[in-house]
Amino acid sequence: MAPPTTAELCAQLEALTAQMEAMKAEITALQSGTPAPPTTRPLIVLLKEPHVAAPETFSGKEDLRIYLQQCELCFELQPSRYPTDYQKVGLILSYLRGPAAKWARPYLLSKDHELRKSLPEFVKAIDQAYGDPDYELRAASELRALRQTGSVAKYAAEFQAIASNLSWNESALCSQFYEGLKDTVKDEIAKDPPGTLRPLVTAATRVDNRQHERRNEVKKPTASIPATEKPHRSKPPTYSQSPIDDSRPPDTTERARRKANGLCYYCGDPDHTQSDCPKLAQKNATATTITLGPIDYPPLSVQGNYLPQTDSRRD
Repeated sequence: MAPPTTAELCAQLEALTAQMEAMKAEITALQSGTPAPPTTRPLIVLLKEPHVAAPETFSGKEDLRIYLQQCELCFELQPSRYPTDYQKVGLILSYLRGPAAKWARPYLLSKDHELRKSLPEFVKAIDQAYGDPDYELRAASELRALRQTGSVAKYAAEFQAIASNLSWNESALCSQFYEGLKDTVKDEIAKDPPGTLRPLVTAATRVDNRQHERRNEVKKPTASIPATEKPHRSKPPTYSQSPIDDSRPPDTTERARRKANGLCYYCGDPDHTQSDCPKLAQKNATATTITLGPIDYPPLSVQGNYLPQTDSRRD
Protein backbone atom coordinates (compact mmCIF):
# COMPACT_ATOMS: atom_id res chain seq x y z
CA MET A 1 0.00 0.00 0.00
CA ALA A 2 1.37 3.42 -0.94
CA PRO A 3 1.94 5.91 1.91
CA PRO A 4 -0.49 8.85 2.22
CA THR A 5 0.54 11.95 0.38
CA THR A 6 0.63 15.46 1.80
CA ALA A 7 -2.63 16.31 0.06
CA GLU A 8 -4.36 13.30 1.59
CA LEU A 9 -3.12 14.19 5.07
CA CYS A 10 -4.35 17.77 4.62
CA ALA A 11 -7.73 16.46 3.50
CA GLN A 12 -7.98 14.27 6.59
CA LEU A 13 -7.09 17.24 8.81
CA GLU A 14 -9.76 19.40 7.18
CA ALA A 15 -12.34 16.63 7.60
CA LEU A 16 -11.51 16.28 11.28
CA THR A 17 -11.77 20.04 11.76
CA ALA A 18 -15.17 20.15 10.03
CA GLN A 19 -16.41 17.27 12.16
CA MET A 20 -15.33 19.03 15.35
CA GLU A 21 -17.13 22.22 14.30
CA ALA A 22 -20.29 20.25 13.58
CA MET A 23 -20.12 18.54 16.96
CA LYS A 24 -19.67 21.90 18.71
CA ALA A 25 -22.77 23.25 16.92
CA GLU A 26 -24.81 20.25 18.05
CA ILE A 27 -23.67 20.67 21.65
CA THR A 28 -24.57 24.40 21.60
CA ALA A 29 -28.02 23.63 20.16
CA LEU A 30 -28.71 20.98 22.79
CA GLN A 31 -27.70 23.34 25.59
CA SER A 32 -30.02 26.11 24.26
CA GLY A 33 -32.94 23.72 23.86
CA THR A 34 -33.36 24.34 20.15
CA PRO A 35 -32.91 21.40 17.81
CA ALA A 36 -29.87 21.74 15.63
CA PRO A 37 -30.29 21.40 11.89
CA PRO A 38 -29.23 18.02 10.53
CA THR A 39 -25.66 18.04 9.32
CA THR A 40 -23.81 15.63 7.13
CA ARG A 41 -20.67 14.51 8.89
CA PRO A 42 -17.74 13.81 6.58
CA LEU A 43 -16.58 10.23 6.32
CA ILE A 44 -13.04 9.95 7.59
CA VAL A 45 -10.93 7.10 6.34
CA LEU A 46 -7.73 6.56 8.28
CA LEU A 47 -5.04 4.86 6.23
CA LYS A 48 -3.06 2.16 8.02
CA GLU A 49 0.65 2.65 7.77
CA PRO A 50 2.71 -0.35 6.63
CA HIS A 51 5.25 -2.10 8.80
CA VAL A 52 8.80 -0.99 8.07
CA ALA A 53 11.90 -2.90 9.11
CA ALA A 54 14.25 -1.04 11.43
CA PRO A 55 17.42 0.31 9.81
CA GLU A 56 20.74 -1.45 10.32
CA THR A 57 23.01 -0.02 12.99
CA PHE A 58 25.71 2.44 11.97
CA SER A 59 29.12 2.57 13.65
CA GLY A 60 31.01 4.67 11.12
CA LYS A 61 32.46 1.80 9.07
CA GLU A 62 29.30 1.19 7.05
CA ASP A 63 28.03 3.22 4.10
CA LEU A 64 26.42 6.36 5.52
CA ARG A 65 24.27 6.89 2.43
CA ILE A 66 22.64 3.47 2.76
CA TYR A 67 21.99 4.03 6.47
CA LEU A 68 20.32 7.39 5.86
CA GLN A 69 18.26 5.90 3.03
CA GLN A 70 16.89 3.27 5.41
CA CYS A 71 15.97 5.97 7.92
CA GLU A 72 14.36 8.08 5.20
CA LEU A 73 12.20 5.09 4.24
CA CYS A 74 10.88 4.94 7.79
CA PHE A 75 10.04 8.64 7.70
CA GLU A 76 8.24 8.29 4.38
CA LEU A 77 6.14 5.19 5.08
CA GLN A 78 5.30 6.01 8.73
CA PRO A 79 4.69 9.76 8.81
CA SER A 80 2.48 9.60 11.92
CA ARG A 81 5.34 8.14 13.98
CA TYR A 82 7.88 10.74 12.81
CA PRO A 83 5.94 13.97 12.21
CA THR A 84 8.71 16.38 13.31
CA ASP A 85 12.45 16.76 12.69
CA TYR A 86 13.08 16.14 16.40
CA GLN A 87 11.63 12.63 16.16
CA LYS A 88 13.41 11.93 12.86
CA VAL A 89 16.77 12.91 14.29
CA GLY A 90 15.96 10.81 17.34
CA LEU A 91 15.50 7.73 15.14
CA ILE A 92 18.88 8.30 13.46
CA LEU A 93 20.57 8.71 16.85
CA SER A 94 18.97 5.58 18.28
CA TYR A 95 20.74 3.25 15.83
CA LEU A 96 24.24 4.70 16.14
CA ARG A 97 26.85 2.36 17.65
CA GLY A 98 30.54 2.43 18.56
CA PRO A 99 32.52 5.46 17.35
CA ALA A 100 29.41 7.01 15.77
CA ALA A 101 27.57 6.84 19.10
CA LYS A 102 30.50 8.57 20.84
CA TRP A 103 30.41 11.29 18.18
CA ALA A 104 26.66 11.82 18.79
CA ARG A 105 26.92 11.90 22.59
CA PRO A 106 26.59 15.73 22.80
CA TYR A 107 23.34 15.57 20.82
CA LEU A 108 22.00 12.75 22.96
CA LEU A 109 22.74 14.53 26.23
CA SER A 110 21.19 17.84 25.19
CA LYS A 111 17.57 17.60 24.09
CA ASP A 112 17.56 21.30 23.26
CA HIS A 113 20.54 21.10 20.93
CA GLU A 114 19.89 22.98 17.70
CA LEU A 115 20.79 19.94 15.56
CA ARG A 116 18.11 17.86 17.32
CA LYS A 117 15.46 20.19 15.89
CA SER A 118 16.69 20.37 12.28
CA LEU A 119 17.02 17.21 10.21
CA PRO A 120 18.90 18.85 7.27
CA GLU A 121 21.50 20.35 9.63
CA PHE A 122 21.99 17.09 11.48
CA VAL A 123 22.40 15.14 8.22
CA LYS A 124 24.95 17.71 7.09
CA ALA A 125 26.90 17.31 10.34
CA ILE A 126 26.99 13.51 10.27
CA ASP A 127 27.92 13.56 6.58
CA GLN A 128 30.90 15.78 7.35
CA ALA A 129 31.99 13.32 10.04
CA TYR A 130 31.45 9.96 8.27
CA GLY A 131 30.60 10.77 4.67
CA ASP A 132 32.85 10.25 1.67
CA PRO A 133 33.68 13.59 0.04
CA ASP A 134 34.96 11.82 -3.08
CA TYR A 135 31.95 9.54 -3.40
CA GLU A 136 30.65 11.05 -6.64
CA LEU A 137 34.14 11.18 -8.13
CA ARG A 138 34.71 7.49 -7.41
CA ALA A 139 31.24 6.62 -8.68
CA ALA A 140 31.93 8.42 -11.96
CA SER A 141 35.24 6.59 -12.31
CA GLU A 142 33.54 3.21 -11.68
CA LEU A 143 30.82 4.01 -14.21
CA ARG A 144 33.34 4.85 -16.93
CA ALA A 145 35.26 1.62 -16.27
CA LEU A 146 32.15 -0.58 -16.24
CA ARG A 147 31.84 -2.96 -19.22
CA GLN A 148 29.38 -5.66 -20.23
CA THR A 149 30.95 -9.05 -19.50
CA GLY A 150 27.78 -11.13 -19.14
CA SER A 151 24.20 -10.35 -20.08
CA VAL A 152 22.90 -6.85 -20.77
CA ALA A 153 20.44 -7.22 -17.87
CA LYS A 154 23.29 -7.72 -15.38
CA TYR A 155 25.29 -4.88 -16.92
CA ALA A 156 22.27 -2.54 -16.80
CA ALA A 157 21.60 -3.33 -13.13
CA GLU A 158 25.19 -2.49 -12.15
CA PHE A 159 25.15 0.61 -14.34
CA GLN A 160 21.95 2.03 -12.85
CA ALA A 161 23.07 1.27 -9.28
CA ILE A 162 26.19 3.40 -9.78
CA ALA A 163 24.45 6.07 -11.86
CA SER A 164 21.85 6.67 -9.13
CA ASN A 165 24.56 8.43 -7.10
CA LEU A 166 25.44 10.83 -9.91
CA SER A 167 23.71 13.89 -11.33
CA TRP A 168 24.43 13.12 -15.00
CA ASN A 169 21.84 14.04 -17.62
CA GLU A 170 20.16 11.55 -19.94
CA SER A 171 22.51 12.23 -22.83
CA ALA A 172 25.62 11.49 -20.75
CA LEU A 173 24.09 8.34 -19.26
CA CYS A 174 23.05 7.01 -22.67
CA SER A 175 26.48 7.68 -24.12
CA GLN A 176 28.26 5.90 -21.25
CA PHE A 177 25.83 2.95 -21.27
CA TYR A 178 26.32 2.48 -25.01
CA GLU A 179 30.09 2.68 -24.60
CA GLY A 180 30.12 -0.26 -22.18
CA LEU A 181 28.07 -2.63 -24.36
CA LYS A 182 29.58 -5.50 -26.33
CA ASP A 183 30.38 -4.77 -29.96
CA THR A 184 27.74 -7.22 -31.26
CA VAL A 185 25.03 -5.40 -29.30
CA LYS A 186 26.36 -2.00 -30.36
CA ASP A 187 26.08 -2.96 -34.03
CA GLU A 188 22.33 -3.54 -33.65
CA ILE A 189 21.66 -0.56 -31.37
CA ALA A 190 23.49 1.81 -33.73
CA LYS A 191 20.83 1.23 -36.41
CA ASP A 192 18.21 3.11 -34.35
CA PRO A 193 19.64 4.37 -31.02
CA PRO A 194 17.08 5.59 -28.42
CA GLY A 195 17.58 9.02 -26.92
CA THR A 196 16.91 8.19 -23.25
CA LEU A 197 18.34 5.60 -20.90
CA ARG A 198 15.29 3.44 -20.19
CA PRO A 199 14.42 2.72 -23.88
CA LEU A 200 18.12 2.16 -24.55
CA VAL A 201 18.33 -0.46 -21.80
CA THR A 202 15.19 -2.18 -23.09
CA ALA A 203 16.44 -2.28 -26.69
CA ALA A 204 19.90 -3.56 -25.70
CA THR A 205 18.35 -6.27 -23.53
CA ARG A 206 16.17 -7.50 -26.39
CA VAL A 207 19.11 -7.60 -28.79
CA ASP A 208 21.25 -9.51 -26.28
CA ASN A 209 18.46 -12.02 -25.58
CA ARG A 210 18.00 -12.66 -29.31
CA GLN A 211 21.71 -13.18 -29.86
CA HIS A 212 21.77 -15.61 -26.95
CA GLU A 213 18.92 -17.58 -28.56
CA ARG A 214 20.78 -17.71 -31.85
CA ARG A 215 23.88 -19.11 -30.16
CA ASN A 216 21.81 -21.80 -28.49
CA GLU A 217 20.21 -22.74 -31.82
CA VAL A 218 23.64 -23.32 -33.37
CA LYS A 219 24.64 -25.61 -30.48
CA LYS A 220 21.54 -27.83 -30.79
CA PRO A 221 22.34 -31.46 -31.83
CA THR A 222 21.08 -32.93 -35.11
CA ALA A 223 17.77 -34.79 -35.21
CA SER A 224 17.95 -38.37 -33.94
CA ILE A 225 17.10 -41.36 -36.19
CA PRO A 226 13.49 -42.61 -35.75
CA ALA A 227 13.11 -45.96 -34.02
CA THR A 228 11.39 -47.49 -37.07
CA GLU A 229 14.40 -46.86 -39.29
CA LYS A 230 17.51 -48.95 -38.99
CA PRO A 231 20.72 -47.00 -38.83
CA HIS A 232 23.12 -47.40 -41.72
CA ARG A 233 26.04 -49.58 -40.78
CA SER A 234 29.28 -48.62 -42.40
CA LYS A 235 31.70 -51.25 -43.64
CA PRO A 236 34.66 -52.04 -41.41
CA PRO A 237 37.76 -50.15 -42.42
CA THR A 238 40.36 -51.89 -44.54
CA TYR A 239 44.01 -51.45 -43.85
CA SER A 240 46.53 -51.44 -46.60
CA GLN A 241 49.68 -53.38 -46.00
CA SER A 242 52.67 -51.23 -46.54
CA PRO A 243 56.22 -52.52 -46.44
CA ILE A 244 57.48 -52.40 -42.89
CA ASP A 245 61.09 -52.20 -41.89
CA ASP A 246 61.63 -55.12 -39.49
CA SER A 247 65.18 -54.15 -38.72
CA ARG A 248 64.01 -51.52 -36.25
CA PRO A 249 61.40 -51.98 -33.50
CA PRO A 250 58.16 -50.02 -34.07
CA ASP A 251 57.78 -46.70 -32.36
CA THR A 252 55.07 -45.86 -29.84
CA THR A 253 52.54 -44.67 -32.43
CA GLU A 254 53.04 -47.71 -34.63
CA ARG A 255 52.74 -50.11 -31.67
CA ALA A 256 49.49 -48.46 -30.62
CA ARG A 257 48.13 -48.72 -34.18
CA ARG A 258 48.99 -52.41 -34.44
CA LYS A 259 47.49 -53.17 -31.05
CA ALA A 260 44.27 -51.27 -31.81
CA ASN A 261 43.79 -52.98 -35.21
CA GLY A 262 44.72 -56.52 -34.12
CA LEU A 263 47.86 -56.67 -36.25
CA CYS A 264 51.02 -58.58 -35.58
CA TYR A 265 52.87 -56.71 -32.93
CA TYR A 266 56.23 -57.49 -34.63
CA CYS A 267 55.67 -57.05 -38.37
CA GLY A 268 52.18 -55.53 -38.63
CA ASP A 269 50.72 -58.38 -40.70
CA PRO A 270 46.94 -58.81 -40.13
CA ASP A 271 47.01 -62.58 -40.92
CA HIS A 272 48.79 -63.68 -37.77
CA THR A 273 49.87 -62.55 -34.33
CA GLN A 274 53.25 -62.07 -32.78
CA SER A 275 53.21 -65.56 -31.22
CA ASP A 276 53.16 -67.25 -34.68
CA CYS A 277 54.94 -64.59 -36.72
CA PRO A 278 57.22 -66.32 -39.27
CA LYS A 279 59.52 -63.32 -39.53
CA LEU A 280 60.05 -63.27 -35.79
CA ALA A 281 60.67 -67.02 -35.76
CA GLN A 282 63.22 -66.66 -38.58
CA LYS A 283 64.97 -63.87 -36.73
CA ASN A 284 65.14 -65.89 -33.51
CA ALA A 285 66.51 -68.94 -35.38
CA THR A 286 69.21 -66.85 -37.04
CA ALA A 287 70.16 -65.31 -33.74
CA THR A 288 70.60 -68.70 -31.98
CA THR A 289 72.62 -70.42 -34.81
CA ILE A 290 76.40 -70.23 -34.23
CA THR A 291 78.80 -71.13 -37.02
CA LEU A 292 82.24 -72.23 -35.90
CA GLY A 293 85.29 -72.57 -38.13
CA PRO A 294 87.47 -75.80 -38.32
CA ILE A 295 89.72 -76.46 -35.37
CA ASP A 296 93.01 -78.37 -35.78
CA TYR A 297 94.13 -80.60 -32.94
CA PRO A 298 96.60 -80.83 -31.52
CA PRO A 299 97.38 -77.16 -31.95
CA LEU A 300 100.43 -76.16 -33.91
CA SER A 301 103.21 -74.03 -32.64
CA VAL A 302 104.20 -70.86 -34.28
CA GLN A 303 106.89 -72.73 -36.34
CA GLY A 304 104.34 -75.35 -37.46
CA ASN A 305 105.47 -78.09 -35.06
CA TYR A 306 103.17 -79.85 -32.71
CA LEU A 307 103.33 -78.67 -29.17
CA PRO A 308 104.17 -81.36 -26.68
CA GLN A 309 101.27 -82.60 -24.67
CA THR A 310 101.63 -82.11 -20.99
CA ASP A 311 99.65 -83.70 -18.31
CA SER A 312 98.14 -80.98 -16.17
CA ARG A 313 97.10 -83.44 -13.59
CA ARG A 314 99.06 -83.55 -10.41
CA ASP A 315 100.28 -86.75 -8.76
